[in-house]
Amino acid sequence: MDSLASANAPSGDLGVVYSGTAAAQDAEDDAESDVETANPDVPFDVNGIDDDHVDATAPAQMQTFNPDPVTSAAAGHNPRYDTMGTWKDRDGWRVYLRRGYYTKISATKDSGFGLTKVYNKHGLSAHAVLNTTRYPHPGNKGKYHISGKKYHFRTPIYHIKCSGWWIFKSCKVVEKRDVLASVDFRSLKGGGSFGVVTTYVEGYRYAPAWARNTIN
Repeated sequence: MDSLASANAPSGDLGVVYSGTAAAQDAEDDAESDVETANPDVPFDVNGIDDDHVDATAPAQMQTFNPDPVTSAAAGHNPRYDTMGTWKDRDGWRVYLRRGYYTKISATKDSGFGLTKVYNKHGLSAHAVLNTTRYPHPGNKGKYHISGKKYHFRTPIYHIKCSGWWIFKSCKVVEKRDVLASVDFRSLKGGGSFGVVTTYVEGYRYAPAWARNTIN
């Protein structure tokens, strides 16, 4: 495992992308797209977006809850459907990342989807979503059908801890987790698909530092 880190680097705590189940979390987050697409009459145009575009400034701007959208829309549009990024997944399918929203309803309940939820609830960025959908596990383990046009993507990440120095340095894997991205490919009336419902590190409500440093 020493090859994963510089031999001259001090002891540390890091994570790497390699290549507690979360059924309740899956159900909670996936339900959001069903609600949001019940009446998807969205008055904006998503044509003409770059083939692979992620707004690199979005994660930092999310701290002000006002990320700049990739697309502009006519007055009166619903800003939660602004497109924050779009790219092709592992199989060449078009993925849309919407601005979305996130609302804390109570201590045990919340609502939301898209980048706002991914960042504020789970601590992950647009790049984490891209990496998970583009570089998942091989085969059906990495991308699989849930229902309708909804799919899940899984990308493994490793938590590595190192100790010692120089030739005495040793590193070991202390934890392995999957990052899960839920994407709904159902078409919206205004163009494109509903897109990313959520992305999170399984077993964590909010991604720990080592995971954020790895996948973001």
